[in-house]
Amino acid sequence: MARRTAARWTLAGLLVLTAALYSSNLSAPFLYEDTNWLRGVTEASSDVPVPSRVLTSTLHHLTWRLVGLEPWAYHAGNVALHLTNGVLVYAVTAALIPGPAAVWGAGVFLLHPLNSAAVNYVSARTDLLMTFGVLIALWCSLGRMTLWRIAGLFAGVLVAMTSKEIGLIGVPLVALTLVRWRS
Repeated sequence: MARRTAARWTLAGLLVLTAALYSSNLSAPFLYEDTNWLRGVTEASSDVPVPSRVLTSTLHHLTWRLVGLEPWAYHAGNVALHLTNGVLVYAVTAALIPGPAAVWGAGVFLLHPLNSAAVNYVSARTDLLMTFGVLIALWCSLGRMTLWRIAGLFAGVLVAMTSKEIGLIGVPLVALTLVRWRS
Protein backbone atom coordinates (compact mmCIF):
# COMPACT_ATOMS: atom_id res chain seq x y z
CA MET A 1 0.00 0.00 0.00
CA ALA A 2 2.82 2.41 0.86
CA ARG A 3 4.50 1.66 -2.49
CA ARG A 4 1.30 2.42 -4.39
CA THR A 5 0.89 5.71 -2.53
CA ALA A 6 4.52 6.65 -3.16
CA ALA A 7 4.13 5.79 -6.84
CA ARG A 8 1.05 8.00 -7.13
CA TRP A 9 2.78 10.91 -5.41
CA THR A 10 5.77 10.49 -7.70
CA LEU A 11 3.47 10.43 -10.72
CA ALA A 12 1.74 13.58 -9.46
CA GLY A 13 5.13 15.25 -9.14
CA LEU A 14 6.05 14.21 -12.68
CA LEU A 15 2.77 15.65 -13.97
CA VAL A 16 3.41 18.96 -12.20
CA LEU A 17 6.97 19.07 -13.54
CA THR A 18 5.77 18.32 -17.07
CA ALA A 19 3.05 20.97 -16.86
CA ALA A 20 5.63 23.49 -15.63
CA LEU A 21 8.00 22.64 -18.48
CA TYR A 22 5.26 23.12 -21.08
CA SER A 23 3.70 26.18 -19.42
CA SER A 24 5.57 28.49 -21.80
CA ASN A 25 3.45 27.02 -24.62
CA LEU A 26 0.45 28.94 -23.33
CA SER A 27 2.02 32.21 -24.46
CA ALA A 28 3.58 30.81 -27.63
CA PRO A 29 2.28 31.76 -31.07
CA PHE A 30 1.18 29.34 -33.74
CA LEU A 31 3.99 27.82 -35.77
CA TYR A 32 4.11 27.56 -39.56
CA GLU A 33 2.55 24.11 -39.73
CA ASP A 34 -0.15 25.16 -37.28
CA THR A 35 -1.35 28.09 -39.37
CA ASN A 36 -1.51 25.93 -42.50
CA TRP A 37 -3.44 23.18 -40.69
CA LEU A 38 -5.84 25.57 -38.97
CA ARG A 39 -6.47 27.49 -42.19
CA GLY A 40 -8.00 24.33 -43.61
CA VAL A 41 -10.14 23.89 -40.52
CA THR A 42 -11.41 27.48 -40.40
CA GLU A 43 -11.91 28.10 -44.12
CA ALA A 44 -13.74 24.89 -45.00
CA SER A 45 -15.92 24.07 -42.02
CA SER A 46 -17.77 21.29 -43.83
CA ASP A 47 -14.68 19.78 -45.45
CA VAL A 48 -12.27 17.62 -43.52
CA PRO A 49 -8.66 17.99 -44.75
CA VAL A 50 -7.95 14.27 -44.51
CA PRO A 51 -10.94 11.93 -44.10
CA SER A 52 -9.28 9.70 -41.52
CA ARG A 53 -8.42 12.69 -39.32
CA VAL A 54 -12.03 13.64 -38.77
CA LEU A 55 -11.79 13.70 -34.96
CA THR A 56 -8.75 15.97 -34.94
CA SER A 57 -10.31 18.33 -37.46
CA THR A 58 -13.60 18.39 -35.56
CA LEU A 59 -11.87 19.23 -32.27
CA HIS A 60 -9.87 22.02 -33.92
CA HIS A 61 -13.04 23.33 -35.53
CA LEU A 62 -14.91 23.29 -32.20
CA THR A 63 -12.04 25.12 -30.50
CA TRP A 64 -12.07 27.69 -33.29
CA ARG A 65 -15.83 28.17 -32.88
CA LEU A 66 -15.50 28.59 -29.09
CA VAL A 67 -12.41 30.78 -28.74
CA GLY A 68 -11.34 31.69 -32.25
CA LEU A 69 -7.71 31.51 -33.21
CA GLU A 70 -6.28 32.03 -29.73
CA PRO A 71 -3.04 30.00 -29.62
CA TRP A 72 -3.19 29.48 -25.84
CA ALA A 73 -6.40 27.42 -26.11
CA TYR A 74 -4.93 25.05 -28.68
CA HIS A 75 -1.65 24.74 -26.78
CA ALA A 76 -3.48 24.14 -23.48
CA GLY A 77 -5.43 21.33 -25.16
CA ASN A 78 -2.21 19.70 -26.32
CA VAL A 79 -0.60 19.94 -22.88
CA ALA A 80 -3.73 18.49 -21.23
CA LEU A 81 -3.76 15.59 -23.71
CA HIS A 82 -0.07 14.91 -23.09
CA LEU A 83 -0.57 14.85 -19.32
CA THR A 84 -3.57 12.54 -19.71
CA ASN A 85 -1.50 10.24 -21.92
CA GLY A 86 1.20 10.18 -19.24
CA VAL A 87 -1.34 8.96 -16.67
CA LEU A 88 -2.54 6.33 -19.14
CA VAL A 89 1.03 5.15 -19.76
CA TYR A 90 1.32 4.70 -16.01
CA ALA A 91 -1.99 2.81 -15.84
CA VAL A 92 -1.09 0.45 -18.69
CA THR A 93 2.44 -0.12 -17.41
CA ALA A 94 1.26 -0.68 -13.83
CA ALA A 95 -1.15 -3.35 -15.07
CA LEU A 96 1.68 -5.14 -16.88
CA ILE A 97 4.68 -4.54 -14.62
CA PRO A 98 3.88 -3.72 -11.01
CA GLY A 99 6.27 -1.60 -9.02
CA PRO A 100 8.38 1.46 -9.71
CA ALA A 101 8.80 0.57 -13.39
CA ALA A 102 5.35 2.00 -14.10
CA VAL A 103 6.31 5.40 -12.69
CA TRP A 104 9.62 5.29 -14.49
CA GLY A 105 7.86 4.50 -17.79
CA ALA A 106 5.40 7.35 -17.31
CA GLY A 107 8.26 9.69 -16.44
CA VAL A 108 10.17 8.80 -19.59
CA PHE A 109 7.02 9.31 -21.65
CA LEU A 110 6.16 12.65 -20.04
CA LEU A 111 9.62 14.19 -20.08
CA HIS A 112 11.29 12.71 -23.16
CA PRO A 113 12.24 15.40 -25.68
CA LEU A 114 10.87 13.39 -28.62
CA ASN A 115 7.35 14.08 -27.37
CA SER A 116 7.87 17.84 -27.38
CA ALA A 117 6.98 18.22 -31.08
CA ALA A 118 3.58 16.61 -30.51
CA VAL A 119 2.92 18.95 -27.59
CA ASN A 120 4.36 22.14 -29.10
CA TYR A 121 2.77 21.94 -32.55
CA VAL A 122 -0.99 22.33 -32.66
CA SER A 123 -0.95 20.49 -35.99
CA ALA A 124 0.52 17.47 -34.18
CA ARG A 125 -2.58 16.97 -32.03
CA THR A 126 -3.22 14.01 -34.30
CA ASP A 127 -0.37 12.18 -32.56
CA LEU A 128 -1.67 13.02 -29.10
CA LEU A 129 -5.22 11.92 -29.88
CA MET A 130 -4.05 8.73 -31.57
CA THR A 131 -1.87 7.90 -28.56
CA PHE A 132 -4.79 8.62 -26.25
CA GLY A 133 -7.06 6.25 -28.18
CA VAL A 134 -4.52 3.42 -28.30
CA LEU A 135 -3.69 3.78 -24.60
CA ILE A 136 -7.37 3.78 -23.61
CA ALA A 137 -7.94 0.66 -25.70
CA LEU A 138 -4.89 -1.08 -24.21
CA TRP A 139 -5.84 -0.13 -20.67
CA CYS A 140 -9.38 -1.42 -21.17
CA SER A 141 -8.07 -4.67 -22.64
CA LEU A 142 -5.91 -5.39 -19.59
CA GLY A 143 -8.65 -5.66 -16.99
CA ARG A 144 -11.53 -8.01 -16.41
CA MET A 145 -13.83 -7.73 -19.42
CA THR A 146 -16.85 -5.80 -18.23
CA LEU A 147 -19.30 -3.95 -20.43
CA TRP A 148 -17.66 -0.58 -19.81
CA ARG A 149 -14.19 -1.98 -20.58
CA ILE A 150 -15.41 -3.46 -23.86
CA ALA A 151 -17.03 -0.14 -24.74
CA GLY A 152 -13.83 1.69 -23.79
CA LEU A 153 -11.77 -0.69 -25.89
CA PHE A 154 -13.87 -0.04 -29.00
CA ALA A 155 -14.09 3.70 -28.28
CA GLY A 156 -10.31 3.90 -27.88
CA VAL A 157 -9.68 2.17 -31.19
CA LEU A 158 -12.24 4.44 -32.86
CA VAL A 159 -10.56 7.55 -31.41
CA ALA A 160 -7.16 6.34 -32.64
CA MET A 161 -8.44 5.53 -36.13
CA THR A 162 -10.25 8.85 -36.56
CA SER A 163 -7.32 10.89 -35.29
CA LYS A 164 -4.57 9.74 -37.62
CA GLU A 165 -4.13 7.15 -40.35
CA ILE A 166 -1.69 5.04 -38.37
CA GLY A 167 -4.23 4.84 -35.54
CA LEU A 168 -5.34 1.60 -37.14
CA ILE A 169 -2.33 0.06 -35.37
CA GLY A 170 -4.54 0.02 -32.26
CA VAL A 171 -6.44 -2.99 -33.62
CA PRO A 172 -3.50 -5.44 -33.74
CA LEU A 173 -2.00 -4.00 -30.55
CA VAL A 174 -5.21 -4.61 -28.65
CA ALA A 175 -5.63 -8.04 -30.25
CA LEU A 176 -2.09 -9.05 -29.26
CA THR A 177 -2.62 -7.69 -25.76
CA LEU A 178 -5.84 -9.64 -25.38
CA VAL A 179 -4.22 -12.86 -26.61
CA ARG A 180 -1.11 -12.44 -24.46
CA TRP A 181 -2.92 -11.15 -21.37
CA ARG A 182 -5.58 -13.84 -21.47
CA SER A 183 -3.10 -16.72 -21.91
